[in-house]
Amino acid sequence: LNLRTLKPIDRTAILDVVNSSGLIVTIEDHFKKGGLFSILAELLLDNKMTANVLPVSLEDRWYKPATLPDVLEYEGFTSEKLAERILTKINN
Repeated sequence: LNLRTLKPIDRTAILDVVNSSGLIVTIEDHFKKGGLFSILAELLLDNKMTANVLPVSLEDRWYKPATLPDVLEYEGFTSEKLAERILTKINN
């Protein structure tokens, strides 16, 4: 599910995905708190649900300024590094 904006949030679509998925991955070039992961957590709590979630975010620090490819590499947002993190989560 691709959420291009955080507001308005498509609560129904998110809950449908949670109900049909074994792993929810949130990827955002933002801090983990106050972004998509927080919205998902609140939505799950409001609906008395749990889910296996892998949040990928900046972890309470600003990114290191550089060219876009270098920033993506440094922050672990390349397709290879994202796939590695997701596979690690699935296999654990």
